[in-house]
Amino acid sequence: MARLYSFVVVGLLVPCLQLSAQGREVPVEVMVDKVGYSHIRGFLERTTEAVYKFYRNEIAPQNYIADRGCLFVSSKDADKTLLLADDPQLSLNRFMRPYPLSIEDGTISIRMEAFRHERGDPCTYDKGDRHYSTAGVDVKMAELDPGVFSSPYRLAGKDGKLWAEIRMRYGLPMPAPISHKDHLAINDVSKVVEFSSFVQLPNKKNLEYLWEFQLEGSNEWKLLGKTISESVVFFPLRDVLKAPIKNTQLIRFRMKAISKEAAGEYVYYETKFTPEAPEFTNASAALTPSCSGTPTGIINMGEVKGVADQFAYYVIKGKTIPEEEKPDLVGQEQKIKWGTIHNGAALKIEGLATGDYTLVVHNAGMKVGNTFITQTFSITQYPALTIKSSEVKEATCSNTPDGQILMETEGGNPSRFTYLISPATGKQQSSGRTIIFSDLLPGIYAVVIKDACNQLASRDIEVTRKTAQLQGQVAVKTEAINEFANGALNVSLENGSGKYRYSVWSNNVMMAEKETSSPKFIIDRLAKGTYQLKVQDLNTGKCPGWDTVFTMTAKVIASDTASSIKDTTNKNEQQQWSSMVTTAKVSVPDVRRSVFAGDAQAKQINSFAAYVKNTPGQKRYYIVIEKSKYEMRVYNAFDNSLIVTYPVVFGSNELTEDKMTEGDRHTPEGEFRIIDKKTHDKWRKFLTLDFPNEASLEKFNQRKSNGEIPKDAKIGGEIGIHGTQATEGTAIDRMENWTYGCVSTKNEYVDELYQYIPVGTKVLIKK
Repeated sequence: MARLYSFVVVGLLVPCLQLSAQGREVPVEVMVDKVGYSHIRGFLERTTEAVYKFYRNEIAPQNYIADRGCLFVSSKDADKTLLLADDPQLSLNRFMRPYPLSIEDGTISIRMEAFRHERGDPCTYDKGDRHYSTAGVDVKMAELDPGVFSSPYRLAGKDGKLWAEIRMRYGLPMPAPISHKDHLAINDVSKVVEFSSFVQLPNKKNLEYLWEFQLEGSNEWKLLGKTISESVVFFPLRDVLKAPIKNTQLIRFRMKAISKEAAGEYVYYETKFTPEAPEFTNASAALTPSCSGTPTGIINMGEVKGVADQFAYYVIKGKTIPEEEKPDLVGQEQKIKWGTIHNGAALKIEGLATGDYTLVVHNAGMKVGNTFITQTFSITQYPALTIKSSEVKEATCSNTPDGQILMETEGGNPSRFTYLISPATGKQQSSGRTIIFSDLLPGIYAVVIKDACNQLASRDIEVTRKTAQLQGQVAVKTEAINEFANGALNVSLENGSGKYRYSVWSNNVMMAEKETSSPKFIIDRLAKGTYQLKVQDLNTGKCPGWDTVFTMTAKVIASDTASSIKDTTNKNEQQQWSSMVTTAKVSVPDVRRSVFAGDAQAKQINSFAAYVKNTPGQKRYYIVIEKSKYEMRVYNAFDNSLIVTYPVVFGSNELTEDKMTEGDRHTPEGEFRIIDKKTHDKWRKFLTLDFPNEASLEKFNQRKSNGEIPKDAKIGGEIGIHGTQATEGTAIDRMENWTYGCVSTKNEYVDELYQYIPVGTKVLIKK
């Protein structure tokens, strides 16, 4: 009987890798789908059989992989292709016995030999056998999807008479051991579990990786997830721990590779979960100081993370917790602030006064000794607000608004600054601690700065001119007689350049205009009357010059004598006039000084409102309050002339006493500024003073040091000038001291002050 044999050889090659011993080999399976042959002479003999033998690697007896060594096809099936799956006698041989192959090779090699058996061993090709043929196929593993049978490969000898179709697949190796990123126990459910494992294959196409977990005390493996990469897997541990968290808990993990047709073996990993205390994501807290007497301090810890879904926190005074008390047992009465916060949320605690504090954060509802964290803080007070520096850019002329003041603050609460300047003029631009006042005329300005803690700092700053201002004096040289124009004046100029133009005006009509190079000259031929003299310095640009008003007096004599009077003015002494401003100092006309000194014209001005209406030009004031006289006087700041006097009353009847402490009802003494004006629901209007200012605080602290007042005394505040209730105006007339330290006057008087006195005005209070 002649038989035809076929043999398949399988091998595997991969690049050299650092592999574990358990992952170096994979099982390779061969499946014979079809065998066939064409007409062969002699096959009609009943004893003739076609024999197929399949080998792995090279053809050798020890390498055959069929269960019985070879496949037989009887002659009755001559000229027919056999499907092994359809033949009950051959179906057992459809799958060849799998062989473990090293994955250090990269190629699967299959060999087949086929012949007609006639004599000898039916599975061995002998000399008497006929139609011997060999065939083979080499397939790279990288071309095959792991764990999946390939497409058919055809093997046929040279004569093409005997052939077969086979498919092959290689199994999945056991993965390398699982490792955790930290190689330690997992202690934080909010963190990500990072696992690593490797499957050693040259082609991992269409592979998935099954991850499962098992909790301590359970035999059930639960699905953790499927991934397409086995190198690093991310899983929040919170998704694993579905049950309530224990102090410690053993968790097992396992992983295997799977394909559409096969699955690898599991590799295992286990770790013990131990809950940790919460932690702050910020390395240190951001602390915001507090204002004096106001709880505005802030502790900003950033995000809080840890084991629990939410945390409880509280703040207590001081920097220690008694050893006998656990943090979660501190009494509610000790807690300054408290609340809960979710895992991963930012913790920000506001409204803290100056002092030391301890912050405690613990896992809400967990009675575990190591599940809390404490941290101590000190909330400081904002330092006193001061003006660090000021710079002045001079103005060009007395009426040229191009002066500038640049100031920088130090200390205080930098979150917000408010700037006031008096007189209110020009522009201001602030950035952080720097303020620039621009477009200023020459003069003295009062600047008041207030920070977010309502601390005040003030300074008087003078904006000067680039050169000294042209100034002068006028004196009567000769009086005019009766109606004759024979009066003369002596004029003397200062700070000029030596070239001037002057003009004389009467009733807004220019009477004369001349130029001169002498700083001293005479104006003659003047009749009695009031004149205005304007002088400009021709060598100092477009700045305005000196300007004054003068009155020419007249001498009355008998008419017969007057007829013989001649003009006695020395014409050689006449000079030309001119004017030019060279400093920022404002020259006030003589007539204005006389008005405030009490002459006939001044008597027509009997109120503050009348003064403002009848007095032209720039205005600036200061106030003097004399307690012993019950008087408040308003002065012109340019020439110190008195404008108006108001009756006032105070707090305590002890008018010789300065204010010592809060509540003593004494009116403070010293120099202050008006920093605010407002309508008051009880006392009509209220002009707020900057008490306590730096000088007041210095006296107050010195009195504490000297033992004059208690160490815990407070200085007080909210001192100002105000009116009275509607029915209490007579208290001013009776000089009844009724306030808590403020200065009170009648409502009609405080209305005038409110309307005309600007913020920033100086106020001097003395005994």
